[in-house]
Amino acid sequence: MGSTWSAVLLVALVLLVALIATEVPVAFVLSSGTGAVVPDAIIGRCKGRVASFKIPRHVIELPEFPMTPSGKIRKRELRTDGVTPDTADRTRQPA
Repeated sequence: MGSTWSAVLLVALVLLVALIATEVPVAFVLSSGTGAVVPDAIIGRCKGRVASFKIPRHVIELPEFPMTPSGKIRKRELRTDGVTPDTADRTRQPA
């Protein structure tokens, strides 16, 4: 079994519109398939390393990222697809 960090292949941090706050950072994670992605470990790793307003409130694992033909992540699509009742309100924990 791989570590949390070997399990993460790619991360995109996107700001989503929230009900309480103006925007909430959400980390979209693409798994490498070598281990389990642990959301609490990813969020914990950010604490003390980045500003508190940049720490993701939610971690969403995806099977693939929407990409442009030139290989860039389509963050606009992540923003649209990522707004759910669980991610829109930062006082609720994701299911």
